[in-house]
Amino acid sequence: MGPTARRGRAEPSSRTPHIDWLAEEGVRLTQHLAAAPVCTPSRAAFLTGRHAFRSGMDTSGRTRVLPWNACSGGLPENETTFARILQQQGYSTGLIGKWHQGVNCHSRTDHCHHPLRHGFDYFYGMPLTLLSDCHPGWIGQVSSAMTPKLWHYTQLMALGVLTLAAGRTCGLVPVPRKAVTAAAGLVFLFFASWYTSFGFVRRWNCILMRNRDVVEQPMDLERTAGRLLEEAVAYIERNQHRPFLLFLSLLHVHLPLVTGRRFRGKSQHGLYGDNVEEMDWIVGEILRAVEENGLRNRTLVYFTSDHGGCFDSTDSEGQLGGWNGVYRGETGHTGRGQGRERPPSPAPSFGERAGGARSVTACGLSKGLLEPRLQEHVLPRCQGRDVKTRAFHFNRDGQINRIQPQRKAVLNNT
Repeated sequence: MGPTARRGRAEPSSRTPHIDWLAEEGVRLTQHLAAAPVCTPSRAAFLTGRHAFRSGMDTSGRTRVLPWNACSGGLPENETTFARILQQQGYSTGLIGKWHQGVNCHSRTDHCHHPLRHGFDYFYGMPLTLLSDCHPGWIGQVSSAMTPKLWHYTQLMALGVLTLAAGRTCGLVPVPRKAVTAAAGLVFLFFASWYTSFGFVRRWNCILMRNRDVVEQPMDLERTAGRLLEEAVAYIERNQHRPFLLFLSLLHVHLPLVTGRRFRGKSQHGLYGDNVEEMDWIVGEILRAVEENGLRNRTLVYFTSDHGGCFDSTDSEGQLGGWNGVYRGETGHTGRGQGRERPPSPAPSFGERAGGARSVTACGLSKGLLEPRLQEHVLPRCQGRDVKTRAFHFNRDGQINRIQPQRKAVLNNT
């Protein structure tokens, strides 16, 4: 989802009254940059307040996200998340929706990267991410890259075995029967070895968990949004009398853009616009739950996305991506450009009207998460002090970048 347009809208002409209200009544963090143009590293940075490469959650290679629930990688347990900090302060902490920071290390039950190991008391949602493989009518993201090649190799091997068997039957090739049988067995083992994974991507990756238990496998996409909303509202109601953190990580607006019948064909932007408007409705239901449980004057609501819009995906009706305004770049692109890393970020305090003010930085929201070295560079500026420090260096896409405080210049490859 791209950066805010007028009044915080995800699209200039989208009907998003609840997101608009957040931007109008609160503060727009116009310089809140996501740490990466793809999900896994961006979320790792958001959770910890540190660049993803510091926790091993980013790479300069081609695959920068976790593609399988069975991957042994994930957010290290010794990383400090904002959920853990609040948990230590007595907050009830819940994550509902997408995680995408890994699950297991050595076995399917050790759950070393599970949300419950990172400061959350409660989890309901997808341990991975929403993939087009999860939708029966879409071409799979994970399976489409390798499956055609593996099918081709399997067919070539099977053809070779059949040729060998035919030659033996006709007496043209003096091969023992056991050799032909062994070759056929190897072909079958090769087929079984890859088809059990790539042939059942939807079953292995598209699941819903409640805490450590799988409650739906594969998940019913048509009902998932409603279930996440029900879980979120129930969580608010359960914790209305104590301090709590609810991290609601929706599956919108991610391909394959699963949208309820109530919103299909209602927007001016095709399926993507329908999905955005359904998401806005869910935001409104959350705000209503906060209001009805008497939490309006003591609740901070923070809305953002983990990266910018995507332009590559299209269907017969047009583009399925988002809108990045004047900024270049998009989701998944590692080239230069800010559109890939500028999410919409209105953050109002529910109890006091902020008048749609615009902040130049997101300083202060995660002060407790900053490393001491980063506090030296960042916090004085957040407090409005003119402090002369050394240049601030950071890593982006494998390049070392430098910000010179006095000149505010960005120098690449230094």
